[in-house]
Amino acid sequence: MAALRPRLSVHIVTRNSEKRLPRLIAEVRSFADEVIVAADASSEDATFEIALALADVVYRFALPQPGLLAPTRMLPFDYARGDWILSLDDDESMEPAFDDIAAELMSAPCVTHYYLARKWIVSEDPLEYVRAHPWYPDWLPRLFRNDRSLLWKPPSAHTLERILGPAAYETRCAILHFEPVWCSPEARAAKVARYHAAGGEVNTDPFYRIADDLPRRPATRRVASAEPMRAAAPVVHRSVRKLIANELPPWSAKLVGTDMPATVRSGERVVVEVVLRNTGMLAWAPTYTQWPATQWPMLRLSYHLSTADGRAVDRDHAPRTLLPHWVKPGADVSFLVDFIAPDEPGEYVIGWDMVSENHCWFSDCGNQIVESRVRVTC
Repeated sequence: MAALRPRLSVHIVTRNSEKRLPRLIAEVRSFADEVIVAADASSEDATFEIALALADVVYRFALPQPGLLAPTRMLPFDYARGDWILSLDDDESMEPAFDDIAAELMSAPCVTHYYLARKWIVSEDPLEYVRAHPWYPDWLPRLFRNDRSLLWKPPSAHTLERILGPAAYETRCAILHFEPVWCSPEARAAKVARYHAAGGEVNTDPFYRIADDLPRRPATRRVASAEPMRAAAPVVHRSVRKLIANELPPWSAKLVGTDMPATVRSGERVVVEVVLRNTGMLAWAPTYTQWPATQWPMLRLSYHLSTADGRAVDRDHAPRTLLPHWVKPGADVSFLVDFIAPDEPGEYVIGWDMVSENHCWFSDCGNQIVESRVRVTC
């Protein structure tokens, strides 16, 4: 029996798009198994009603502040029924070449997400894009497995999704971005101002200033069907999702057990087994790059050492202990920690804590530190 083709959900985030949304839905019908439309509740036109008429799943959301779209990137996991998710904005389209390779991409056994190039369209007749930095290739991680434990989006505007697992870069097709030809200079300036107010990175500003003398290349736009039909009545969520921008990832761990001895000698070196359970929403992916590299995440086990009366002895112990393997939410993992006792005898408290190097301690994310006590003797 032939293996079933992975199913694809297309998630479209939109606002005030009554003129362009019907065509976009019609375009993605040629390769999508499911079309999900997330409509900004602040829309002032018939965007929501059009989505009700054409999409498979429809819901509305309210942003924590204008321009802060980052929380919407986590929403498709609440609604998508496909094996993979393709995330698009309402001023984007997929090149026709995507149709022929979509099944191949989604069938790759080890890849968790794909970076797709994006072409900034500067002319519709003829259809052309800017082939120059930074507008091309403008890699974006828009195609990913439907697994909430793999993805976290930093809250600032114009920051890329953080996706765990092996990635691949696909060069045979691209996202077409029509913002330069559909957005007026005044609207673009207002949009950039909203991004800045929402904490967006200033180094993205050049994207919105495209000189006329930059090199251009032809692009190919797909031909949409006349009727963007759907197979069944839509699933409609009429309540408005009020989004929250989380500053830190949902990391969390629980101490299952440890064989830390109750007493050690001054300066003694002992191997301690520490068993933790992943109680957060994200998987723990092992990386063996050595700190101070900037890869995300670089998850390690460490501890905070203090005296029994609370005096800090070793706040951020190093070297850390490497994560030995992939740990899904709810699963346990065993660490073998090389513990060196302090030189000074006394009563000590060891606060076991996971760390995402260069980013945060799990205790910064609200995780409770679990402590072990040890007596150091002469």
